[in-house]
Amino acid sequence: MSISQNPLLGPMRGSAANFTTYKLKGQNVVRIKAFHPTNANTVRQQHHRAGFKLMVKVYHSFGGMADWGFPNRPAKQSTYNAFMAANLPNAIDTTSDVPKIDYHKLVVARGPLPMVTVTGASLDSTGVIVEYACSTNFGNEGATDIVVAFLKTTTGELAMARQERGKADKGFLLIQIEDLKVEEMECIYLFTTSADEKRASNSVFVEVGSL
Repeated sequence: MSISQNPLLGPMRGSAANFTTYKLKGQNVVRIKAFHPTNANTVRQQHHRAGFKLMVKVYHSFGGMADWGFPNRPAKQSTYNAFMAANLPNAIDTTSDVPKIDYHKLVVARGPLPMVTVTGASLDSTGVIVEYACSTNFGNEGATDIVVAFLKTTTGELAMARQERGKADKGFLLIQIEDLKVEEMECIYLFTTSADEKRASNSVFVEVGSL
């Protein structure tokens, strides 16, 4: 912006080329417009908007699972905001022309509880059997924690299983969904919550293979 006080110019008003002029408190004011306005539709920005929409869709597709997975969020933060903050932009794969969800990096639970370790998972006619091991530092206090596993199919169907962790070093959890095929599984996750559901652990993506 520049201010002209030259009396020979007289009052100035209007636009020409990249200049805008007007009179302010007896002075002529000249503003220069940007020669190269910012492009609000770059490829990166398109990917960001597309990724955001994808993540919103994924959040809603999980139903109320995020409520169990993010109980440790700040009091004024919604489950939705906690889920989005945990996953944007880390869980968006932008290596191709069309952004997509990286389910391996997706976070469906986050919290301070110690996490059980997934040691294997297999599929049979009854559903998915997940094997997990508990580290020795759990102690008796963790025996009442609840192990949660849930599965989402490519058609959007959800299946879940929960059981008390107990005092055993390892356990098995069956996500019951009959006659499921490997190619129909979109993602499987496992995490733990406290018995009162006020705390959770970080989630783990479950790979289905052989036990």
